[in-house]
Amino acid sequence: MCITNWIYLIALYKLALIGGCVSMTSLASKEENKEIFQWTYDEMTTLCETCLQCITKYGRAHFFAWKEIQLELEKKIGRQCGANSCKYKYDTMKND
Repeated sequence: MCITNWIYLIALYKLALIGGCVSMTSLASKEENKEIFQWTYDEMTTLCETCLQCITKYGRAHFFAWKEIQLELEKKIGRQCGANSCKYKYDTMKND
C-alpha cells in the first residue's frame, strides 16, 4: 500500500474520531480490491478486553495467538475481521 493511501486512511480515522464514532461499513481499497475493516470505539474496547483475557490466560511472556483472538472477537462483535486486522489495530493503539 502506498504512503498516500496510508495518509488518507489515517486522516479518515482521525476525522471519524473527532466526529465521535468510526463507521461500521467497510471501505474497498482502490489498489487491492480488499476490504478494510473499520473499527468502532466499542470494537476497539472489546479487542483490548480480549487481549487482556489472553494475557491473563497465558501470561505476559506468551505471544498473542492472533487467530484465537480473532475468533473470540468475531463472536463478541458479530462480524468478521481478519487476524491481521486485529494485530495491526493492536500495534497502532500501542504506538498511540
